[in-house]
Amino acid sequence: MHDPWIENEWDDLCERLARCAEEMDTSDGADSADRQKAASDFASNGPPSRYPELLERVAKAAALAISWQSPS
Repeated sequence: MHDPWIENEWDDLCERLARCAEEMDTSDGADSADRQKAASDFASNGPPSRYPELLERVAKAAALAISWQSPS
């Protein structure tokens, strides 16, 4: 099912994750290019078709961004 609102939210989520990957300053030596590739891989899955699936992907994006943070 094509839902413009879900697709818009998906695009926003992917843009935010990509920005986070680019701008995050980590002290563990993690490479920005690696984070950007992970964000790109995440976005390449394409938009979800239903709202519950969008929520699951939001949780996965948050977990990915959290994994990029330094432990401090």
